[in-house]
Amino acid sequence: MGRICVAKILNAHGIKGFVKIRPYVDDVSLLQDDDITLYKDADGTERIVLTLKNALKGDYLASIEGVNDRNAAELLRHAEIYMDESDLPDLDEDEIYHKDLQQMDIMDEQGTKIGQVKSIQNFGAGDLIEVKPISGKSFYIPFNENYVLDIDTESKQMKVTNYQDFMD
Repeated sequence: MGRICVAKILNAHGIKGFVKIRPYVDDVSLLQDDDITLYKDADGTERIVLTLKNALKGDYLASIEGVNDRNAAELLRHAEIYMDESDLPDLDEDEIYHKDLQQMDIMDEQGTKIGQVKSIQNFGAGDLIEVKPISGKSFYIPFNENYVLDIDTESKQMKVTNYQDFMD
């Protein structure tokens, strides 16, 4: 069974063991759903129970069961939180999981392959597609309708436009 990273613990917050987390899901209630098991590692050897407290500029203050002081919270700094892929909610017709874009071929408007999706990143201003071109250095294009024209999940192809400005 595959696991997917759904959040990252950024750092400790205060003296009572709270942590600041960055969720990678649109619906943060998934992180507190009693029917979903969360793990502190991709192997699933260490389960965690997370309780969100309040939002902090896109991140969240949270408590983790068994973590009761700052020292214990500090040990979790930069830890990633995983869940089973089978627990992911079904998507609407026009939605796609970032994991399903990995290694997708990227085509220009004429249907010529220009590279593959290396990763999806978000540095705070929106999602970016990291393009691994056929030749040259990787580059980023915004993941929005101005640049991504079509995504065909069956053929594993993404059609893009206006990408030349982002190439070296």
